[in-house]
Amino acid sequence: NKIKNIIDELSKNPEIVAQIYLTQKQLSLPSVKLITKVKSDWNCSFSTLEMLMRFAKLQKAIFLTLQKHSLIRLSDNDWKYLKGLVEILEVFKSIKEEVKEGRVILSKVVFYIMVLKREMKKFQSMLNEANVVATVAENSLNTHFRDLDQSDLVPNILLLDPRLKKHVFEDESEFATACSHLKKEVCEVVLPEPQYHEPNPTSFWHTFDMEVKKINAVKDLIGKGILELENYLQEPLLGRDEDPYVWWDQRSAIYPRLFRLAKKYLCVTASSMVHESMSVSSAYMLSKLKKLESSPTESEIMFLHHNM
Repeated sequence: NKIKNIIDELSKNPEIVAQIYLTQKQLSLPSVKLITKVKSDWNCSFSTLEMLMRFAKLQKAIFLTLQKHSLIRLSDNDWKYLKGLVEILEVFKSIKEEVKEGRVILSKVVFYIMVLKREMKKFQSMLNEANVVATVAENSLNTHFRDLDQSDLVPNILLLDPRLKKHVFEDESEFATACSHLKKEVCEVVLPEPQYHEPNPTSFWHTFDMEVKKINAVKDLIGKGILELENYLQEPLLGRDEDPYVWWDQRSAIYPRLFRLAKKYLCVTASSMVHESMSVSSAYMLSKLKKLESSPTESEIMFLHHNM
């Protein structure tokens, strides 16, 4: 509220703002312009964050200038609180910029939430005037996204994103449980039988083909699914800016069972995103999935999205 009142006063006194800029220049501070108006309200919006960031960068110039005028001033504790608050909110701003890329599926959003929670815990452990804000932020994240923690879809989605895999799970037990569930599902995937021309019984190939068919029939189908999963988990992580759809398409023959599950799970969009990003993300995924053989229909994608 103090900062809001100061900004309101400065918006009415352009000559004081000019003095702040002059002091800024004299002190060789970064060339930053104050924001005296924000379009939204004074809640924790990103427009307000930008205003607070600039206000904090001009601390010395504002402090020295306001000493010459009978305006509200910030105490040393107020400035410390502002600095901590800006550091906390900058984490949210960076995530917001990531989401704006318009290619965000649920796996990446879950990762962002985990990053936010981890960063809030770090701030809580610091001796900072604003660490109470980090506590409130973490509690809000836990409340708002509690359904994700309880969803059976999320572990499979995380494991099947080649940019994340095991590295997003908080401990080995969570990872082991997720692997167990995915292992069960991949072993239930039935691949189409390979088609080949049945030779004439009198052909010299007949005996050979019968032996091969017999050997293949004895092979452990469950073992094939497990082997796919184990080999996949040993693959290097895909770069975070690379396309998981392209990655799976290129390896559809290597991991045919996992490929089918990836098409099923990686089409789930992030329902907590803003409407504009959701539309772009949905259109992007639909265009990618249509290029893959036996891709889910648009109605199936929408069914998955609305039933998260």
